[in-house]
Amino acid sequence: MRPLFLTLLAATAALAQPGVRLPFDGELRDQGPAGRDAYHPAPRFVAGQAGQALALDGDRVTVTDDPSLRLAPGLEIDLWVRFDDTPASARIIGKNEEYQLRVDPSVEGANFSFFVVIGGWEPRAQVKIAPVVGQWYHLRAGWDGLVAWLDVDGQRTETPRPAPAAGLRAPLTIGPLDIGPFTGAIDEVRVSSPNAVATYAANWAFDGTLTDTVADRALA
Repeated sequence: MRPLFLTLLAATAALAQPGVRLPFDGELRDQGPAGRDAYHPAPRFVAGQAGQALALDGDRVTVTDDPSLRLAPGLEIDLWVRFDDTPASARIIGKNEEYQLRVDPSVEGANFSFFVVIGGWEPRAQVKIAPVVGQWYHLRAGWDGLVAWLDVDGQRTETPRPAPAAGLRAPLTIGPLDIGPFTGAIDEVRVSSPNAVATYAANWAFDGTLTDTVADRALA
């Protein structure tokens, strides 16, 4: 039998499955290998860019946190979005205090922007396209450890963001959080951060003690 601390390490490594893939074809299931299904209180599906899409009209979608969704070099987001009215501002997807893809408030130009939190939210990667009602947009965004980038329908921009970043345990959310809800639909969502480092909830090495080296908890 392997020592218990090795068993715990193996179980932790098994959690590092690659991101999430949500096609929203009539269900909230993750079609990636990890099976991280999304949650929405009352999902409604409409015609999508491919197959069906999830309608957004105020409530947000959540996906439980995982290291492969956290901010780290190699983070990539890929999705399609449509607006059914002109948003005053719209948060599309993100993790609180880590990263955010949005439509800026109208006073800032109502353009698509992507933010990563590295000592603050700015500077942002911004593509100067204001969404048109009823049109599907293909958005891709990411951070490679040096620059944050955003691509809207093939128009790409980058902004330098070289610094260490710390992934947090907040859930991934689609739709409103700190800025307004919008009416529209979202489709074919993919998020992955394959280089994020898993963090332990607990680690007992049993090196002459029963104390957890992460949170200083002792086994009885």
